[in-house]
Amino acid sequence: MRPPRYLLAARATQASPLQVHHQGFTEEGASALGERLIRGEPPEHLGSWLVADIASARCHYGKLGAVYSQQEPFFPEERQLLVAYARQAAAAP
Repeated sequence: MRPPRYLLAARATQASPLQVHHQGFTEEGASALGERLIRGEPPEHLGSWLVADIASARCHYGKLGAVYSQQEPFFPEERQLLVAYARQAAAAP
């Protein structure tokens, strides 16, 4: 995938604290964005976002996002790949 920045925000259970992993964001910025993504609020002023749900048949864990700094469109193949990564994250023990 081409985007230089990524964000994964997930909880193991509804009662678990939010875990945020990222590349290309500050720790503080990644935490704030993770909270927004989990709440379903679109990120503002950050270019183009592609977001996939991290979910299994039984549980919704969180979101996986990729971002371009500029307003550039994502290719359909990039969406397919991000969704595959999100499914893999949901299947991880």
